[in-house]
Amino acid sequence: MNIADTLGSSGQLESDFALPSFLPSVFGVSKMPPSFSARCLVVGIGSPHGDDQAGWRVIDLLHESVPEHCRLSRAKVPHELLDELGDVRLMHVVDAFAGTREKTALRRYELGCDPEGSGQLAFASADSGGADLAVDHCLRSGTTHHIDLISVMQLAQTLRTLPPRVVLWAIPGRHFHPTTELDPSCETEVRRCAERIRCELTDA
Repeated sequence: MNIADTLGSSGQLESDFALPSFLPSVFGVSKMPPSFSARCLVVGIGSPHGDDQAGWRVIDLLHESVPEHCRLSRAKVPHELLDELGDVRLMHVVDAFAGTREKTALRRYELGCDPEGSGQLAFASADSGGADLAVDHCLRSGTTHHIDLISVMQLAQTLRTLPPRVVLWAIPGRHFHPTTELDPSCETEVRRCAERIRCELTDA
């Protein structure tokens, strides 16, 4: 079959001609994969290294218990989020950070503009009531890879693919060695995180 056989008298594609899903939109037709129809996305960022598995573990716990409009995904590095956005309106990101004596519990942040007027994006904590400009630097994905989460969010904003609402869940960890399993205290916060996300998605 040549392309002329697929065109009607008006020069338009006949309705029974199926376009491949990977056909570039430059041809005037865009056909996104079914997964891009999800309006809500939950992404766990992590690695197999000890408590750095926390983000992935949350995704495992959420399987079979989230609304149909929500999609679950795993990522190894923050920039992988850029391939997941589509027409997502709400994104939850889960990542581990190196906990301290002062930071031993799950933390929840929402993405917004820096209140100092810098024009940069920042994560604001509901607990402190203000922006935490340093939160991204304590995340494992921000310290072990070249592009940190804030930079990825800035890029998504430039590309006009940043979801209107982004929630970050930061889970404290203690051990990040390749041969270690999740620390029991980290596992506790993982389960708390999964339950809180599940409740928020159910109430949304």
